[in-house]
Amino acid sequence: MTASRVLSLANLLLAAALLGDQLAGLGAWAGLPILAFLCLSFAWGSSREIVQLFTLLGLIGAAGYCAILASSPLPAFLTVIAALTAWDLAGFVRRAGTPDPQRARLAARLEHRHLLKLLLVDLAGLALGLAAFGLRLRLGFFWVVLVALAGVLGLALLVQSYRPREDRSR
Repeated sequence: MTASRVLSLANLLLAAALLGDQLAGLGAWAGLPILAFLCLSFAWGSSREIVQLFTLLGLIGAAGYCAILASSPLPAFLTVIAALTAWDLAGFVRRAGTPDPQRARLAARLEHRHLLKLLLVDLAGLALGLAAFGLRLRLGFFWVVLVALAGVLGLALLVQSYRPREDRSR
């Protein structure tokens, strides 16, 4: 089992533990078997992209439910970070496959670079999220729309930068 697979399952367990604690604290005991089903399906069906996607969406949806009803949205925020990390690592393991012995060294370097990049993204997301929890801004509607448009434009440019060169002319 590769380090990415182990870290993926560890992040899934972290997300499940945080979410399970929130659900139990809210008295939503019916959500715990659903949470267990999501985690087991992710662990056993990790070679299927659709299973991973539905597990991710289920965890994020349950985290949103807990964030709305709980007094502190911080555990839900941490759940989302852990779930996204687990999803990314499971996708990396699925795409990388099992390398042949001749390319094991190259695969190890590739895995190491991916883990380093993911760590940096997770730390940046955690820092920005915690900063957002600490800030209290009162913005007018115009500024909210302006920030939303800037975010949509930024996402569009990011997606455009990942398209192959032939497709960019459209």
